[in-house]
Amino acid sequence: MAREFTIGTLATATGTPVSTIRYYERIGILEARKRSNSNYRLYGEREQELLQFVNASKSLGFKLEHIKLLLELREDPAPPQPQIEKLLENRLSELEQQLGHLREVQDLIRSALERCRGGNGCGECAILDQLNIEAAEISGKSA
Repeated sequence: MAREFTIGTLATATGTPVSTIRYYERIGILEARKRSNSNYRLYGEREQELLQFVNASKSLGFKLEHIKLLLELREDPAPPQPQIEKLLENRLSELEQQLGHLREVQDLIRSALERCRGGNGCGECAILDQLNIEAAEISGKSA
């Protein structure tokens, strides 16, 4: 017999907040299979697996709009590989940009820490002034 989940047991089984499951229902990612006699939403193993796929996709940094597309492609008996490749290439490009930005931030923090440890003006904490300048530079780059 197929296993059935209430929204609470599905949430526990997948580590997904109930509010998120309800949100996924509103935007069409997930749908309850049926309702119990007490009018509780009931989900099956398919919905559990689907929710695990969504969570795994989110952990890779995919946005919900792309996850919806991945779900559609997953249902296709012959999914268009170029479309999937494009999604992966775009995500990889985003990650490379984020890593570049994180390296810049790391260098700025390392530099600020070295100045502070070197005693270059830390008496009045000039380092905070420098961090303000560098933070403004970072904000300008990300805007």
